[in-house]
Amino acid sequence: MTLDAGNGAVDASVKNVLVGKNAELIEQKMTAVLGCNGIWLVVRSRNEGKFYSYRISESGLDTTRVESLIGNLPFNQYGGLNSYSGVIKSSPDGRRLVSANCIGVPGSSQLPKGGLEIYDVEQCSGKITNAVLLDTGAYYGACFSPDGTKLYATRIFDRTVYQFDLSLPTNAAIIASKTFILANSFFSWYPEEYILGDLKRGLDGKIYLSNNVCTNSPYTNGMHVITQPNVAGTGCNPLLNTIITGGAGACTGLNLPADIIYYVKQDTLSGTRYKLTACFLDSTTAIAADGACHVWSDGVSGKERVFRVPGEYACYYQNGNCQMLVDTYTVKFIQVPQVAAAEYSCINRGMAYIAFYKATGEALSYSLKDNAGGTLAQGQSRNRDTLGGLLPGIYRLQLITKEGCDTTFTITVKALPKPEADFEIAETACEGNRIDIENRSVAPWVKWYYFYDSSAAKTPDIVFYHTGFQDVTQVVRNVEGCYDTLVQSIFIRDFHVTLAAEPPVVHKNEWVTLTSDAGEAFKVLFWKPLLSDSSAKTLRLQLDTTKVFTVFAESEFGCRDSASITVNVEPYVFFPSAFTPNGDGKNDRFRPVSAGAPIFVTFFYIYNRWGQLVYGGQGPAARDGWDGTFRGKPCDVGTYYYMIQVETPQGEIVKQTGDVTLLR
Repeated sequence: MTLDAGNGAVDASVKNVLVGKNAELIEQKMTAVLGCNGIWLVVRSRNEGKFYSYRISESGLDTTRVESLIGNLPFNQYGGLNSYSGVIKSSPDGRRLVSANCIGVPGSSQLPKGGLEIYDVEQCSGKITNAVLLDTGAYYGACFSPDGTKLYATRIFDRTVYQFDLSLPTNAAIIASKTFILANSFFSWYPEEYILGDLKRGLDGKIYLSNNVCTNSPYTNGMHVITQPNVAGTGCNPLLNTIITGGAGACTGLNLPADIIYYVKQDTLSGTRYKLTACFLDSTTAIAADGACHVWSDGVSGKERVFRVPGEYACYYQNGNCQMLVDTYTVKFIQVPQVAAAEYSCINRGMAYIAFYKATGEALSYSLKDNAGGTLAQGQSRNRDTLGGLLPGIYRLQLITKEGCDTTFTITVKALPKPEADFEIAETACEGNRIDIENRSVAPWVKWYYFYDSSAAKTPDIVFYHTGFQDVTQVVRNVEGCYDTLVQSIFIRDFHVTLAAEPPVVHKNEWVTLTSDAGEAFKVLFWKPLLSDSSAKTLRLQLDTTKVFTVFAESEFGCRDSASITVNVEPYVFFPSAFTPNGDGKNDRFRPVSAGAPIFVTFFYIYNRWGQLVYGGQGPAARDGWDGTFRGKPCDVGTYYYMIQVETPQGEIVKQTGDVTLLR
């Protein structure tokens, strides 16, 4: 561009560089494409369905070609030896490529065929990708609008120009946007000379089109112009024969000069810093920002990058303006927390523990839930913790690191063997009687609980002294430490027999009636002393001396009891156990009390605790007893001892000794 005083010229030292052998390339399908790291020379192969791309840099043309096997048309419709093969052109930004394809001519054995196809260009690699067939038919010329949003193409033998709107979002919409723009004049006597050729952008932003009219006067040769090529549809304002190229006999031909592409190296700009946290993975993937020519600081190429080692990485790439940007990625790998293997627990006793930890020592948030979703525990731990008291079941432990890495473990706590408490006990029992229990449990350890007592015997001796419903509890345990409990109730019955004498005191040889009663059904087992009718509930007896009678009885439920009574035969002598000589007229003297006929006191002596005689009397005077004094003075409060002998009217001598308490 600096040669010929700035007008530009071919460098004589760098020309005629061979890029293909004879008959290997289609020379009409050759163009320059702006890349992000130089310029790409792109040409279509004549012998195979490929594009070849050659990089041109400050060092010149690199003859190592990049091959792209691409195209939707049959191989022979891309041109080959046909003089009407059609052109290829790149968009102004170098991101797209168009191929106008034609084979055959009108009136020949091979009728015209072909199509119009667009592609994407990888501006760093030179690869041609994503072929889209816009239309079929014999296309020859093609040109992108200055802003790259519209594509114009000529159907050579139809003498027409069509527009496609590349700004639409889908390929189907772009294909459907095909719009007729203009047609060349038709002269029936020279049909082959009125075909339309190539199109080219001018520096003024317009697109120029050669009409290939080569005739004598009055048919003037000129160029058609699309004045506003960025506008969709016929609003692009096409004008016919706008520029006259010469007089009669002048001819523009089919082709126009190729576009001149030049590359300006851009400065590197700082991009974005990213933090990538690989949660519980051995690798993580980053997809760099849109652009081209992605190269990482460690030499790896490509927009998508897999990281397996933590660290800081830089990605260099070029944006749509081919500016070089550098993004920084800080990669961190978070190890998965460790959770201990599932434990065992009793079905009725939480014994299992869940232990978890994070090797790096960083804080963990945790939440433990049961299988129904209920939260059992939650909180935060520095790097490890243990959650205990778990019954058998399925639990879900959610662990969240401070970086937000979230994982949930499903933990199964299995059930230990369960012992079974089992025993048989009667429904009722008698108060004070031993209760029969059959222990049916085979557990190695057993303990019984009843009222406020307990027993570790396999079969305990249980006696209840409390009536009503009472609970007997059996607790068993196996070698794994699991427990089971069984509680059974038993009704404890009371049974009390009574014995009454009528009359309670009789004279010698008088009759007395003994009556036993219990307030419920019962039977008499025997009497003591043994009597002739041992099972009678009521007895009538004649007594000559005082006697004690005892009845032994049993209820209908098997409960047993006994009752005793003393039947006194007169005279009956009673000696109080205490007296109060305080002058109140009540119990002021200690003396024998008799029932029935009077008694005669032979002697009556009273001693203090030191054996000193404090009172003595004989005969009738002794019947009045002791007034609690000695030698005219009141005796001390305390216990005193007496000896007495009395004679009944029948002549029976009664002797008695005992103690009495003096109270004031």
